[in-house]
Amino acid sequence: MMTKLFKCRVVLLLVFFNFALKAQWSIIPPPSSPANPMGSGYPQVSFPAIILPVGNNKVIYAGSVQNSPSGGGYIIAYQVDDFGNKIPIYSPSIGTGGNPSLRGASAYNDSVFCFSHNIYSYGIGYTINGFKTSHFWSVGGGNDFSIFNTTHHLFILSPIDNPVDTFILRRIDIGSTIADTVTYFTKYKFSYPDLPQLSFINDSTGFILTRYKSNPVKMVLLKTIDYGSNWNEIVTDSVDRISSYSFPSPQVGYILKTNGSIYKTGNGGSAWIQVNTPSSAITPTICVKFANDSIGYIGGINGSLGKTTNGGVSWATENTGTTDAIRRIYTFGDSVYFLTSAGKLFKNKPTGTQRVLKALNDNLSVYPNPSNSIMYVEFIKENVGNLTVTITDLLGKELYRQENASQDLAFKSTINIQSYGSGIYFLNINHSGNNFKQKIMISK
Repeated sequence: MMTKLFKCRVVLLLVFFNFALKAQWSIIPPPSSPANPMGSGYPQVSFPAIILPVGNNKVIYAGSVQNSPSGGGYIIAYQVDDFGNKIPIYSPSIGTGGNPSLRGASAYNDSVFCFSHNIYSYGIGYTINGFKTSHFWSVGGGNDFSIFNTTHHLFILSPIDNPVDTFILRRIDIGSTIADTVTYFTKYKFSYPDLPQLSFINDSTGFILTRYKSNPVKMVLLKTIDYGSNWNEIVTDSVDRISSYSFPSPQVGYILKTNGSIYKTGNGGSAWIQVNTPSSAITPTICVKFANDSIGYIGGINGSLGKTTNGGVSWATENTGTTDAIRRIYTFGDSVYFLTSAGKLFKNKPTGTQRVLKALNDNLSVYPNPSNSIMYVEFIKENVGNLTVTITDLLGKELYRQENASQDLAFKSTINIQSYGSGIYFLNINHSGNNFKQKIMISK
């Protein structure tokens, strides 16, 4: 009797753990494609051409519409939550001219994002506060290769005449739509769609992963700290191809190679050290993304995914539920999405502990924690309204206060804590009558 009862309990435990493993990730179904939104016959609809997570429970799906064989078209896009509820961002009444072909999209936060498209020989378009307005501006240029937007700028990397000869980087002020050519690249070779990988972690600091013209096997990671005006080589490699990189903060960054090796910098790219390599089951690797200085993910072929919570000291293999190659990973606090080569979007299922933390802190992220000099605060609002940030000690004494009246849905701030002594403090956010608290540690 006891033996049967023991076996029954073992079976139940195995079923429970098997269920838990299978429940790590779930697919997010895309919205249905618009069916001839202008009527019968034409237009021809390409939707979704872009799938872009922009925040927790917020994904942009976008495509293009060709009205007739001879010309005329527009971009159509929706912001969709994980449950399929749609908010139109572009409507058929907002034309782009010509026959648009959507090439790419980027989002620095969930309120400012950009679309890149070709219309015959011109076309870069973007929207400001896309969840609330539907502006579309063309700023010229052709055959755009890579775009990335920050809160105040849109960066466009485009070829001049020959796609393998010279490229220019243009910077557009989002508020005024004034475009400046800031950099000419003559020694690097760009190829579409995998390279270049252009990204910024704030308005001034950005990166480009590309390769040399003289030696296409040799790859290089470029860095700027002056809004794209000057670029320095911080990593070069001609042996093991760099497949991806991720900088969760200005000083801490990671590069991933196709053989699965991972390197980390703690000083903005001046020096790199190799961290532990994940299981061989995750190679060849394709992409890396860190949510903060410690928690990160790498994706590879056959749906393989690895996760670390200690900056690469150790890795665990995730059960993704797919065999498609993982091409992109997006992180928003505890929430993580990945996009496969088949255009399928998956999202992680938080554990019970993560759900409790989410309920306590909502969309508040503070990193690095602990820290000895600088802390970065990110808070994704559920609605607009004034926001107050304070830091208090264990006795409740207020040591820092910041008032923010921005109507943006995303708040980001850099706090200098060098003058504080070692110990435990609390970072508090008051927004719309709700209070959010995060314990922080300062270690000298």
